Amino acid sequence: MAFKDLAEFQHVEPLVLTIAGQEYSFPGQIHAQWWLRLQTMRKLTESGEAELDAIALTDDEEGELRAEMMGDAEAEMLANGVTSAQFKVVWGTLINFHTYDRLVAEMVWNSQGEALAPNRAARRAKKPAQSARPRGNS
Repeated sequence: MAFKDLAEFQHVEPLVLTIAGQEYSFPGQIHAQWWLRLQTMRKLTESGEAELDAIALTDDEEGELRAEMMGDAEAEMLANGVTSAQFKVVWGTLINFHTYDRLVAEMVWNSQGEALAPNRAARRAKKPAQSARPRGNS
């Protein structure tokens, strides 16, 4: 059995977020160069070894990344009068979606942008559901 062309069967759904009843669709994937950059930033941040200058994006880079993550939804949100607080939650959700996974992004979204500490969020995302069985001797 040979490996198939990944592009033939891999399908990544867009991320759909709703603000005031309006659905906004964001690309479900980004270019590998951005994903790798985000992973490097995550690892450096979590290890505590990062200096801000080492992981900071330039204004141009941030604009490119934002355009990649938001696609056409950014213009739609601005046209619809999305507030800065709402925009901030969207941005934080997208960063976590592409840096970690959908579960962490949902935690950020549902907490109105208040992200968990990165290592805590990663542990929660990987933690299996706890058993309903009571503790102690049985």
